[in-house]
Amino acid sequence: MRLDAPSHSRLQEARTVEPSHIIELIVLVLAGIGTVTAIGAMWSLGRHSSYDD
Repeated sequence: MRLDAPSHSRLQEARTVEPSHIIELIVLVLAGIGTVTAIGAMWSLGRHSSYDD
């Protein structure tokens, strides 16, 4: 039963949202969007490059 205690406390920590966690989530989401946008831009630029001729 010792394994249940840490997981239960982790669930309680996840449910109590602190401002610092909100900032971390916003930063992670923005970083993910920026990464996807950069990869998409490089992919589209690479597709339409003149090197494919």
